[in-house]
Amino acid sequence: MKNIIFFLLCFLLFLSFDIKDNVNNNLFKLILGKYELRSMDYFELEIKPDNTFKYIREVELGVKVELEGKWRLSNDTLVLNSNKKVSEILGVIERVTEQQFIEIKVFNLEGKPEIGSLSAFFEDTILRLETDTLGIVRCNYLEEKIKKIGFNLLGYQYLPVYNIKDSNATNFIVTVKVPFGEGGYTVFEDKKFLFSDNKLYPFINNELNLKGMYYTKMKKLVRTHILISSFSSSRSIRYDFIIYRASAQKRGN
Repeated sequence: MKNIIFFLLCFLLFLSFDIKDNVNNNLFKLILGKYELRSMDYFELEIKPDNTFKYIREVELGVKVELEGKWRLSNDTLVLNSNKKVSEILGVIERVTEQQFIEIKVFNLEGKPEIGSLSAFFEDTILRLETDTLGIVRCNYLEEKIKKIGFNLLGYQYLPVYNIKDSNATNFIVTVKVPFGEGGYTVFEDKKFLFSDNKLYPFINNELNLKGMYYTKMKKLVRTHILISSFSSSRSIRYDFIIYRASAQKRGN
């Protein structure tokens, strides 16, 4: 009797793994393709079969951001990690001090201050802060732990958000490693999207808003030939048209 129960348990366990593998394989096939999002800017995201992706962002000023990296699935969530890392663009020294305020200093590679605004992301609060002429920001808000720092510096476009490593740190020295005047430094570090009904819903600050903007899967263009022949008493004329039509996307059951 014990042997029969053991056999049944093993069979059910094997069956559950087999069902899970089939679900994952189906999801893998469904998620492949190109997606787009049209707002003030244009966004395009291509999910490739070799677990790589290509991301494009085009803005009105003619700036084009391109990013490549690896993707993986976590249940029905798409997770992206770019080849480019934040550490290649921003060098940050975190310090735990006794000071009763948060201090952020921003410099370039020459040690000169960078001017602009910073976004301090706390657990439930986001503060917009302006640097002084020395590239320094001080904030007396200590009710929550600071989680991330965003940068909107004069002369730079799309600097990445920095995720703080030590939750107890209150003093930060930031070095911008890229040349002044350059832009397009988007970086994905565990960037998440929910995949549902051929749409990708981005997580914003680890929160999902199904009523917000989302990427829709682009329809494939299928090449179709139409041959039309015309005959006259003197010659035969052949017209060969090529028509591209949008194919319907297959959906899972």
